Amino acid sequence: MSALSVQDWQAVLKEIADQKRHRLTGSEYKELVGLIDAQPKDVESLVQTRKLVAQLAQHQGADAPAPFRDIGHNRAFQVESLPAAPAEGDDRLRERVISGSRIFASREYNHSSEAAHLNERGEMGRLVHGHRLDVMHNTEGPGDRFDVFQVKTSTHIPYSTGIPGKPVDGERKAHGQFNTFAEAGASIDETVGVKRHSQLIRERQAEHGIHFKEAPPAVPKAPRPA
Repeated sequence: MSALSVQDWQAVLKEIADQKRHRLTGSEYKELVGLIDAQPKDVESLVQTRKLVAQLAQHQGADAPAPFRDIGHNRAFQVESLPAAPAEGDDRLRERVISGSRIFASREYNHSSEAAHLNERGEMGRLVHGHRLDVMHNTEGPGDRFDVFQVKTSTHIPYSTGIPGKPVDGERKAHGQFNTFAEAGASIDETVGVKRHSQLIRERQAEHGIHFKEAPPAVPKAPRPA
């Protein structure tokens, strides 16, 4: 039996991801790692190799050590082994109130990713796609309206650094129109599946009998002892 090609291994790992066959055996894993390390480094070949690296990283999981002799493959493995969804604390999960007509931008949700994507500087990395819901305060016509739009956004993570770049917004489409910001916010919570941080703060404050329109005032610092 002849050795499997990069494309053959891509098909094998897809079958495993689709739960159509068993996971890699020890000998298969060693054979695959050796094949990847032996691939040429021209851009066209490297794109296909790094896509295979990404599949292997997802097969092995986030805690698996990078197995290659090639440092670049190892960095790609480390980036691609992580879930597509950002970890808590990532700026993409931050809600923002923005001056002007756009008054609220939700955290990103519903993430997916593409491996071996080249950015505008020619850096190869992981492209993470997500969605966000933005509220626009529409004051045209009688009465206020709050229009909610779903925005597609993407973030490129270079393999060389593992540091996410600035998210770039793409297609925007209407999600709903509401009479109050509270109604628009409730729609966002339901769609994203996570309550807005501001709403959680208000609920926790109410549980303790605290009712602030905004965050509570800062507690003054005690004077330093003489």
